[in-house]
Amino acid sequence: MGAAVEYRAYADKVILGVVARGGAIGGFVKPGPATIRVQAHFLGFPDGWPVKLELDLRAGERYFLRFTQYLDSVVPLPTGAIVTGGLQLRKVSEAIYTNRE
Repeated sequence: MGAAVEYRAYADKVILGVVARGGAIGGFVKPGPATIRVQAHFLGFPDGWPVKLELDLRAGERYFLRFTQYLDSVVPLPTGAIVTGGLQLRKVSEAIYTNRE
């Protein structure tokens, strides 16, 4: 889909930025309970269900999150392909985050 789809990251209702392929974003979020979510936007409009992660943030700590999009299956049909998959957002260690596998 290219530039037609972008993934926006939020901390509660505050946008942190757009997650670029292979890129990273950072942000400062106040300590305490927070919902981090990533929402797909197609041509600027929210599309599909967001992926969410509930965290209890502590002052002075850094958190590393990995956002991925995955495919479960692709079934080619004469009328077009049926694709199933989803989005995942998870907390990872700094070493895993830095490795960018």
